[in-house]
Amino acid sequence: LIGMSLFLRLYTTEGTANKGEHITHELPDGSMVQLNAASTISYQPYWWAFEREVLLSGEAFFDVQKGETFSVLSEEGRTTVLGTSFNVFARDKEYQVYCNSGLVEVTSVVHDIHYKITAGELAIIDNVTMTGMKKAMNARDFTSWTENKFSFTDTSLAKVFEELGRQYNIDIEYHQDLSELKYGAYFERPNDANLALDLVCIQFHLNFEKTGNQQYKIFRK
Repeated sequence: LIGMSLFLRLYTTEGTANKGEHITHELPDGSMVQLNAASTISYQPYWWAFEREVLLSGEAFFDVQKGETFSVLSEEGRTTVLGTSFNVFARDKEYQVYCNSGLVEVTSVVHDIHYKITAGELAIIDNVTMTGMKKAMNARDFTSWTENKFSFTDTSLAKVFEELGRQYNIDIEYHQDLSELKYGAYFERPNDANLALDLVCIQFHLNFEKTGNQQYKIFRK
């Protein structure tokens, strides 16, 4: 009995979206998870009836069935709901949660920082500076990826190229002086990386070239 209990408690299922892909994963209670590129979830399916908890690395949109407490745990924070839809971004020390519907509780796993947010609100936790904030935001900026669209608002080119790298599974080389330029646009996600790069580069009069397998270099005209 002890061995069986340990198996039920520890057996883990994973869902992974590699660079360049999005996947949809159904959890044991019918809750749905959309995983953005380069993202992974894991959970204990046989323990689900006792604890609805998902570990996340990366970015995912959750549409949760009503029921007992549902938690998403990342290195930077924990998000807890009963039944709602929300987007979690947990990458490289950044932790952002956007509430699409219902009520969401966001808590730092390092410091005494926590927020309750409702539809249309974003919670940000910065464990490095031990600060956080919540504010009203446009859903498009945080959920457009689920509809295969890009939405950038006053975003540094470093972040833009980082996102394109994930979405198309490419490496982008650029001079450091370009990284802090700000970019804003909303457009359908092209199937081809060249088209996406062209849409970004044209605004700054930049050129790009493919230098190897899945490798690109950005340079000034």
